Amino acid sequence: MENKTNNKSIASLILGICGLFTCGITSIVGIILGVNAKKENPNDGLATAGIIVSIIITVISIPVLSCIACGACQAGGAGCLGGCAGCEALLAGLESEMQMALLAL
Repeated sequence: MENKTNNKSIASLILGICGLFTCGITSIVGIILGVNAKKENPNDGLATAGIIVSIIITVISIPVLSCIACGACQAGGAGCLGGCAGCEALLAGLESEMQMALLAL
Protein backbone atom coordinates (compact mmCIF):
# COMPACT_ATOMS: atom_id res chain seq x y z
CA MET A 1 0.00 0.00 0.00
CA GLU A 2 1.35 3.37 -0.98
CA ASN A 3 1.51 6.22 1.54
CA LYS A 4 0.61 9.33 -0.38
CA THR A 5 1.07 12.78 1.12
CA ASN A 6 -2.10 14.80 1.07
CA ASN A 7 -2.01 18.40 -0.21
CA LYS A 8 -3.82 19.38 2.99
CA SER A 9 -0.81 18.15 4.95
CA ILE A 10 1.53 20.40 3.00
CA ALA A 11 -0.84 23.36 3.38
CA SER A 12 -1.12 22.68 7.13
CA LEU A 13 2.63 22.84 7.60
CA ILE A 14 3.02 25.95 5.44
CA LEU A 15 0.16 27.78 7.17
CA GLY A 16 1.56 26.80 10.56
CA ILE A 17 4.92 28.34 9.69
CA CYS A 18 3.22 31.42 8.21
CA GLY A 19 1.54 31.85 11.59
CA LEU A 20 4.83 33.34 12.83
CA PHE A 21 4.17 36.34 10.61
CA THR A 22 0.40 36.57 11.06
CA CYS A 23 0.22 36.30 14.88
CA GLY A 24 -1.13 32.77 14.65
CA ILE A 25 -4.16 33.45 12.48
CA THR A 26 -3.05 31.18 9.65
CA SER A 27 -1.86 28.53 12.08
CA ILE A 28 -5.46 28.03 13.25
CA VAL A 29 -6.37 27.14 9.68
CA GLY A 30 -3.28 24.92 9.63
CA ILE A 31 -4.58 22.96 12.61
CA ILE A 32 -7.91 22.38 10.88
CA LEU A 33 -6.30 21.26 7.63
CA GLY A 34 -3.85 19.02 9.46
CA VAL A 35 -6.61 17.26 11.38
CA ASN A 36 -8.61 16.74 8.18
CA ALA A 37 -5.55 15.33 6.41
CA LYS A 38 -4.82 13.06 9.37
CA LYS A 39 -8.38 11.69 9.21
CA GLU A 40 -7.95 10.90 5.51
CA ASN A 41 -4.55 9.23 5.99
CA PRO A 42 -3.64 8.33 9.60
CA ASN A 43 -0.06 7.39 8.58
CA ASP A 44 0.73 10.82 7.12
CA GLY A 45 3.68 12.17 9.11
CA LEU A 46 3.54 15.52 7.34
CA ALA A 47 0.01 16.03 8.65
CA THR A 48 1.25 15.35 12.17
CA ALA A 49 4.10 17.82 11.69
CA GLY A 50 1.66 20.43 10.39
CA ILE A 51 -0.62 19.96 13.39
CA ILE A 52 2.24 20.18 15.90
CA VAL A 53 3.84 23.24 14.30
CA SER A 54 0.46 24.97 14.01
CA ILE A 55 -0.40 24.27 17.66
CA ILE A 56 2.97 25.53 18.88
CA ILE A 57 2.75 28.73 16.82
CA THR A 58 -0.83 29.33 17.97
CA VAL A 59 0.12 28.87 21.63
CA ILE A 60 3.13 31.15 21.25
CA SER A 61 1.08 33.86 19.56
CA ILE A 62 -1.70 33.97 22.18
CA PRO A 63 0.31 36.05 24.71
CA VAL A 64 1.39 38.41 21.94
CA LEU A 65 -2.21 38.98 20.85
CA SER A 66 -3.37 39.41 24.45
CA CYS A 67 -0.69 42.00 25.08
CA ILE A 68 -1.77 43.94 22.05
CA ALA A 69 -5.42 43.64 23.03
CA CYS A 70 -5.01 44.80 26.63
CA GLY A 71 -2.66 47.62 25.68
CA ALA A 72 -0.23 46.93 28.51
CA CYS A 73 2.68 46.69 26.09
CA GLN A 74 2.12 50.27 25.01
CA ALA A 75 1.69 51.46 28.61
CA GLY A 76 5.40 51.49 29.36
CA GLY A 77 5.69 50.02 32.85
CA ALA A 78 6.70 46.44 33.55
CA GLY A 79 5.27 45.06 30.33
CA CYS A 80 2.31 42.89 29.69
CA LEU A 81 3.48 39.40 30.59
CA GLY A 82 2.75 39.38 34.29
CA GLY A 83 1.84 43.06 34.36
CA CYS A 84 -1.94 42.67 34.13
CA ALA A 85 -4.38 40.19 35.64
CA GLY A 86 -5.70 39.03 32.27
CA CYS A 87 -2.26 38.08 31.01
CA GLU A 88 -1.39 36.31 34.26
CA ALA A 89 -4.51 34.15 33.95
CA LEU A 90 -3.74 33.48 30.30
CA LEU A 91 -0.18 32.38 31.03
CA ALA A 92 -1.39 30.13 33.85
CA GLY A 93 -3.66 28.22 31.47
CA LEU A 94 -1.31 27.98 28.49
CA GLU A 95 0.66 25.01 29.73
CA SER A 96 -2.40 22.85 30.40
CA GLU A 97 -3.95 23.78 27.04
CA MET A 98 -0.79 22.82 25.16
CA GLN A 99 -0.58 19.49 26.99
CA MET A 100 -4.22 18.72 26.14
CA ALA A 101 -3.69 19.62 22.49
CA LEU A 102 -0.66 17.36 22.20
CA LEU A 103 -2.48 14.51 23.92
CA ALA A 104 -5.27 14.83 21.35
CA LEU A 105 -2.82 13.75 18.66
